[in-house]
This record gives sequence, structure tokens and C-alpha cells, in this order.
Amino acid sequence: MEYAWENPTKLYVGLESMTKLFDTIEEKKVLLLFGGGSIRRNGAWEDVHALAEERGIEIVQKGNVRANPIYSFVKEATEIVLESGAEAILAVGGGSVLDTAKAIVVDVQLSREGVEGKDVWDCYLGELPVPGASEHTMPIYACDYMTATGSGMNTNSVLQRKIEGSSDEKKCFLGNASLYPKALAINPKYMTTLSPYHVASIAFDGFTHISEYLLLQMQNKDKAIPRAGRFYLTSLQKSLFDSLDRLVNPEGLSEEEVLSTYASLGWAATQALNFSVYPGDGAVQSAAS
Repeated sequence: MEYAWENPTKLYVGLESMTKLFDTIEEKKVLLLFGGGSIRRNGAWEDVHALAEERGIEIVQKGNVRANPIYSFVKEATEIVLESGAEAILAVGGGSVLDTAKAIVVDVQLSREGVEGKDVWDCYLGELPVPGASEHTMPIYACDYMTATGSGMNTNSVLQRKIEGSSDEKKCFLGNASLYPKALAINPKYMTTLSPYHVASIAFDGFTHISEYLLLQMQNKDKAIPRAGRFYLTSLQKSLFDSLDRLVNPEGLSEEEVLSTYASLGWAATQALNFSVYPGDGAVQSAAS
């Protein structure tokens, strides 16, 4: 079996992770991308603006990313980037925010490189190659406190678009090595305001991602996970549900122990889909496409 893997995303976990994330940002005008009201409830909003002001970073913002991101929102955000001259994206929230950020990066790059008659949706349809890294590729910085999809440390993105003449929407996927976030912060403080449903979703999503791959690789022995990798993946699954159990039943846990458990949950869910022990199609697509 041949196997190579590289993940260029720098990961920070802990209460100082947002500060460390900002220490990696070199650009001076950044698009802040976020979802609904959670960014204000958990304190991330105040932290982002305070850290940006300290470093002289101008924030341009676009909020209300919905679950399962949509094409029309991406086009609106692309216009904001092109008009404002934003140089990077700071995605704060969860998987949908990060998926949207990756779509915006592709759409902006196509526009800046003068591609006519095509846009990001053609890439999701597979009718246009995703452009590789170039001077027009905007870096993504991420703070992921809803880590269910692991999008903060992989290249994956899904996008939906309404089908003309129908109330239905078409959902498509893309991935490219140019879409790895440059750095990721997992701050357990922001996770403490998640509902029990969302905490459980992180654990179950991570568990399912691992289970899907373990089952699929059994059908192709040429791409079987190394023995050590199987132990690692199943250990991650155990960690996810151990963390969930502690957070659902926190009696007797100190504040420090609760925060540590949230950090473990976020870390394990992110590792579940960053292709670290996924030889074959996943590793090739993420590391080499």
C-alpha cells in the first residue's frame, strides 16, 4: 500500500486559541463570516473585534449563514469581498460557515482570474476544475466551535442551489487542497453555550464519519486502513462518547474539567475527518488535488 498525507492547517486548542489564531493573520482587511446569534452569546464576537482592533485589522462582516449553505448567499458574499478588497476570511461558527467560506474563496478566485461564463457552482457540479492555489486564493482562518463536520481541518465543502422551476434544492460537494484553512482555533469557552442537542450532534457526526470510512474500506482491501490507524479511529470514537457522557452528566466536574472535556470533544471530532489515517481516495483527494 502506498500512502502519503499532509495537512497544512495549524490547530490551536484551548482558552487562548483565538488569540493565537489572530497571531497568524497577516492580512489587514478580513471578511468575518458567521451564522446566527451564537457568536454573540458565547463571547466570540467581542473577542474577534477586540483582537482585530489591537492588531489594526479591519473587519468586513457577513452573517446569517444558514445550515446547509446556499449558492445565493455565496454570491452576495463574493460581491462584498470584491467591493471591499477583503484579503482573507475569518470563519467563526461551525461546518456550514466553513463550507461557505471555501465556496467564497473559489468564487472570488474565479472572478479575479477572469474566468467568464462560469462560477463556483460549475465547480460543485464538476463541470469546471477547482482552481489550485494562486496569488488570488484567499486564506481562510477558522474558529470552529460546532466541530461536527470537521471542516476546520479538511478541504471539504457542500453547497446547495435551488433548482429552477422547483421548490427543491440540489446539494453538491467539492474539495481541493487549496481550501485547507490556514489555521484553526477550537476554544472550549465558546462551546459551553451549545445546546445538548448540538453537543450530541458533534459526537454522533464524528462517530458516523469514522464508521462510514471503516465500513467502506472493508470493501476495498487495497485501501485498507493500517492496523494502528484502525485503533486510532476507534479510540477517537470512544473519546467522542466519553466526552458526551461527561457533558450530559457534568455533576461533580469542576469548571476546568468541563472546559477540558469540551476541548477533547472538539479535537476528536476534528480529527475524525481530517484524513490523517484515511489512505486511498480520501487521502489522495485532500493531499494532492
